[in-house]
Amino acid sequence: MRITQIEKNKMALCLRVLEQLPNWFAIRSAREDYARALKRLSLFGCYTDHDYPIGILSLKFHNTWNAEIHVMGVLPAWHRRGIGTLLVEKAEKHAISQGVNLLSVKTISALNSDPYYAKTRQFYNAVGFEEFEELRTLWGVENPCLLMIKQIQLPVCGR
Repeated sequence: MRITQIEKNKMALCLRVLEQLPNWFAIRSAREDYARALKRLSLFGCYTDHDYPIGILSLKFHNTWNAEIHVMGVLPAWHRRGIGTLLVEKAEKHAISQGVNLLSVKTISALNSDPYYAKTRQFYNAVGFEEFEELRTLWGVENPCLLMIKQIQLPVCGR
C-alpha cells in the first residue's frame, strides 16, 4: 500500500470512494459538495495495485495553526485494516510540514444514535482525537455536529 497526494482527477476519485459508502454519504448533494471543495484542498489517497484509491482524506487549512479533515472515506472491504490510521498519519505529517499545531474533524455527535457514526467517533478517538464541542444546529438538529481536535505538535512560541 502507498499513500500519495492526489493532484489529478480529485473530484472523480473522491466521488468514486464516497459513492461506495452510503451509510455515511447517502446524500448525493453532500458528496458532490465534498468533491467540489477539493479544487482548493489537499487530497491524499491510499492505493494498492489499482488506479483508484481504496481510501481518501482531504485537508482544509483554516489558518496557520489549524487544519481540518474535510472528508475521509475508506472502502468497506478495507475497513479495520489500518487504512484510516495511515491516512490520518499522512495528514498529520503534511499539516506539521505546514507549521500546523492542531488537527480537527467534524462528525455526527452521539446525540444521533446512528451506529455507523458511533464507529466513526470510536475511530477518531482511537487515533488520538478528543471531543471538543458539540454544535447542535450546524448541520440541523437531526445531525448534531461534534467537533473533535488533536494536538499534533507543540505551538512555536511567539505565534
